Amino acid sequence: MKKTIKPLLVLLLWLALFMALTPVLSSFIKNPLRPSDLDLEETNNVVHYYIDEFSISHEMLTIIYVNGWAFIENDTESLEKEIFLVFANDANQYEVKMDLYNREDIKKKLPDLQVPLDRTGFRQNFSTLGMKNGIYRLYVVVNESPTLVGVIDTGMDYKVRFRGFERK
Repeated sequence: MKKTIKPLLVLLLWLALFMALTPVLSSFIKNPLRPSDLDLEETNNVVHYYIDEFSISHEMLTIIYVNGWAFIENDTESLEKEIFLVFANDANQYEVKMDLYNREDIKKKLPDLQVPLDRTGFRQNFSTLGMKNGIYRLYVVVNESPTLVGVIDTGMDYKVRFRGFERK
C-alpha cells in the first residue's frame, strides 16, 4: 500500500507545482496570446477570410498554429495593416496578433473582389497557456488602416479545459 501512495503523492505534488508555475512559465514563453479589449462589434466593412490551417499540438504545452488570409476590399496598401484572432466569451477575451505575409494567389482566386496586393496572408504559433477554462468564440479582426476596420464572427467555438484545447 505504501509503495502505491508514494508515487501518487509525487505525481500530485508535481501537478500542483506545474499549476502554480503557469504564470511564471507564460512570462518566459514568447507567446502572442494576451488578454484583449478589442471591440468585437461587427462593422459595415465586410471581412473576407479563410483559415487554411488550424492545427493543435498537445505536447508539454498546447501550441496552436494558424495559417490563412483575410482582408477588407480596398484599393490602397497600408503598412499599418494588422490582423488579430480573438477568442472571446462572456467573461474573457484573448487576442493573437498575426504575422502577415503576401498572398498573390488570393487575387487570382477572387478576381471579382478588390483584394489588396500586400499582406493578406496571416500565420502564427501561440500557446493557450494562461487562457481560463471556458468555451470561446473565434473572431477575425482586420485593421487595414486606422479608419478601415472590420470584425467577423467565424462561428467556430473552442473549448479550453485544464490546458486542453479543442474545437467544440
